[in-house]
Amino acid sequence: MRRLGKAPLLLLVVVGCKSTSVDEVGILAPDYEGPPIEVLATDVVGEDCVSAFSLLAQPSYGKAVADAVAKVEGATVMRNATLQYQDRVFEICTRVKGDVGRLP
Repeated sequence: MRRLGKAPLLLLVVVGCKSTSVDEVGILAPDYEGPPIEVLATDVVGEDCVSAFSLLAQPSYGKAVADAVAKVEGATVMRNATLQYQDRVFEICTRVKGDVGRLP
């Protein structure tokens, strides 16, 4: 009887650990006709995470992009971004990966 009580708990832990969904965005401003973006770094990752126990807070793709741009000195924009949403054990995160640079 005691062994049966542990099996459902283990299943809950394994199933609830992580789920992920991914969306790719090629161009955020398809009609952009300004000067070309000077790429300073490629494959830069930024994240924004909140506690899974928070009822009001939601992770933000905007904050994740700001995190990625802040990692490269002089960068002001991000392009060719891949957006990802992750449910982790105790937190929910948005993640972006792409090229960061600046407008001349």
